[in-house]
Amino acid sequence: MVFTMEGFILYNIIMATVSWYLSKWQGKKEYDNGFMDAVQLHSEGRLSYTVEQDVEEGVALLTIEVTDE
Repeated sequence: MVFTMEGFILYNIIMATVSWYLSKWQGKKEYDNGFMDAVQLHSEGRLSYTVEQDVEEGVALLTIEVTDE
């Protein structure tokens, strides 16, 4: 099977578009799963966090701890 230059460019555009869509879909799915895990851990009392202010940088630091069952 021989590709013409136009076919090769079209193939690469299609593959890049499909890759972008699948990457975006997978990222959204993993974000949703992580969010649900955090809510479940918090409701079980296994997730705790503290917020500290970094004086030198002027930003808030979030420390998250998850305990074993």
